[in-house]
Amino acid sequence: MKFTVNHPAIYFKTEEEKTKYTLDYIDKFILDIPSYGNFHITDHMTHPNIEEKKKLRSIISHVVRIMIEEGMLEVPYNANAMLKMTNLGREIKNEGGYYNYLQNMKEKELNSNQNIITNNMYGDNNSLNNAVGTNITISSTNSISLSDNQRQELKAIGVQEQEVEELNNIISEDTKDKGELSKKLFAWVSSVTASLVSRGLYDHIPQVSNFVNQFI
Repeated sequence: MKFTVNHPAIYFKTEEEKTKYTLDYIDKFILDIPSYGNFHITDHMTHPNIEEKKKLRSIISHVVRIMIEEGMLEVPYNANAMLKMTNLGREIKNEGGYYNYLQNMKEKELNSNQNIITNNMYGDNNSLNNAVGTNITISSTNSISLSDNQRQELKAIGVQEQEVEELNNIISEDTKDKGELSKKLFAWVSSVTASLVSRGLYDHIPQVSNFVNQFI
């Protein structure tokens, strides 16, 4: 007798691709789940298309883990099979999604740091290094590049060589438009965060964000 083995469908080529898809899904998913009360996540992770529904089911554990670790959801007491939204989750929902929340946080940090940066650039000492660290190299055209020490610091917290080069290219461009620079840095942090999550390096995510803040 001949048996046929049904292999599970492979929806993602890499863990990074899976994590990026999961984060994109969470960005919208948090808007659809209850703000209060307990719920089963499988009741809300659905799709009219069968294949898309199967793809969603393949990331359920990924979605739950990230949303709990990021503080959006929690497991209610004596309700292990269910979840409920946290205060932070409701705040993210009110902001219009996970990415909007992160962007708004970055903008708030930008506004609060703007005076410090301006004072250090144009104050009596005229030293940008006082605000962003002594390891940064500044040329006569106000372009910035990563030092060898900074490159090693990034690699030590899990940032890969290609990602380091991408960051260096971003900050090496004309940095007069702080708004545009902030958008590029935010996109870079989002990409690196997905990479770190896919490799289980959750503790390094705040370090990456803090590192990038010096350029804003």
